[in-house]
Amino acid sequence: MTIGELIQNMDSAVLTGDHATEVASVEYDSRKAGPGSVFVAIRGYSVDGNCFIGDALKRGAIAIVTDDPT
Repeated sequence: MTIGELIQNMDSAVLTGDHATEVASVEYDSRKAGPGSVFVAIRGYSVDGNCFIGDALKRGAIAIVTDDPT
């Protein structure tokens, strides 16, 4: 599946980059992120997944899903 296919029905999705990029997996734990993965940064009660975006990118994540525009 491509990133473009993954977000095609999301009204508020913003994608900067190539819509044809292949997605290997979707992860919410940055430790499981790897080459080709999409990391979903979930803001929890005690931990904010946005704090782990850098880690996911270092592990090879190709895209980030977040509710934080910064």
